[in-house]
Amino acid sequence: MTAFNTTRLTFGAILALASSSGLASAQEACSSATIGETPFECLCAGGEPSGTVWGSGPYTSDSAICAAAVHAGAVGREGGLVRVLPGPGLDSYPASSSNGVETRSWGAYGSSFTFKLGRQIAMTAEECSAYPTDAPSYTCSCPPYDDTGSVWGSGPYTADSAICVAAIHAGVISSDGGEVTALLVDGLPSYRGGEANGITTRDWGSYGQSFIFNRN
Repeated sequence: MTAFNTTRLTFGAILALASSSGLASAQEACSSATIGETPFECLCAGGEPSGTVWGSGPYTSDSAICAAAVHAGAVGREGGLVRVLPGPGLDSYPASSSNGVETRSWGAYGSSFTFKLGRQIAMTAEECSAYPTDAPSYTCSCPPYDDTGSVWGSGPYTADSAICVAAIHAGVISSDGGEVTALLVDGLPSYRGGEANGITTRDWGSYGQSFIFNRN
C-alpha cells in the first residue's frame, strides 16, 4: 500500500502516483479510445492542451478529448472533470479557433463526440438576438420564426447575429423553433453569406468573435 503524507499534491503528481500504482491515469481515461456509445466522465490534466482535434463541436471521435474540451470551453487549462457525449458521424467537420486551441477540418467520419456544458438558457427572441460574449456556450429556446433578425456568415456566424435565425440557416432547427446551443469561437477575417433553409445571410468583413452550433 502506498503511504501518503499530508502535503498537497499537484494534479500531475496524482497522475504519476496512479500510474506507479498500476491504476489507469485520468489522462488515459480521457483518451479517444474510451469513446463508445455511452456518455462518460473523465479527468483532464492541467497545462497546455496537446493532441490534434478535428471539427468544432461535434469533434471526430479520434480527436484528443482534453484539447477538444478546452476548445469547447468544457474545461480550462487548470484541468478538471469533463462529461463526454458520443454522437453519430457527420459528412464534414469544420475547423475553428477557440480558447487558444486551433482545430482542423475533416470530411466524413463515422462517429463524433461533444461535451455536456454548463449553460445559460435564454427564453425570448430578444435574449437570442446576439451571442452574450462572456459565455462559452449559450442555449436558446427559439420561438417560431417571425421573419426578423439579421445574420452574417454561413457558419461560423458573427457573434452579433440573431442566434435563432442562424440556427434555421444552419439546419439545427426548423422555422417552427426549438432549443439550440451555440458555442463561442474566435472571430474570422471575413464572413461569407449564403442561402439555406429559407434564410439568406449576409457577407461581412473582420469580426472579433463568432459562434457555431452544438449539433449533438
